[in-house]
Amino acid sequence: MKVFAPGYMAGKWLGEDKGYKVKDGLNRMGVQVDPTCFLCGMADESHDHLFFDCCYSKLCVHTLQQCLRVSFPVTYLAGWFKRGHDRSKLQRKIICALHVGLVYAIWKARNKAQVDISILCPEVMIKRVMKDGINRSWARNTGRICQRDLEWLAYFPM
Repeated sequence: MKVFAPGYMAGKWLGEDKGYKVKDGLNRMGVQVDPTCFLCGMADESHDHLFFDCCYSKLCVHTLQQCLRVSFPVTYLAGWFKRGHDRSKLQRKIICALHVGLVYAIWKARNKAQVDISILCPEVMIKRVMKDGINRSWARNTGRICQRDLEWLAYFPM
């Protein structure tokens, strides 16, 4: 089963390789912009700040992980995915896909805050990320799903 859709893979690549253009990168390229983060307004916007240190991003990650009933540092996602702990392969793939989807959603929220001067409530964002990620997973599933995974998926309100 392939859980990662092309948009999620692009988001994963851009997030890991610092491909998203943020204010510190624009300033280094000679584009003069106010370096303050659009989402929290408390620090200069950099890749690490936007996706790992921003209080808005941390709240989003914490909310997603509460919904998924997992807890690990986001920077440890790849290691967690390989080891899996007590999760099935399907659950690990979905959890990883939802974290990648969240990176893209944070990027979209940052852009929306820049253009519309409004910030999406983290709980609403997480609900959308989960609905989209789980729907993508169902659409791409070609095999059987065990009872344990069905019970796990039934826990999420869609």
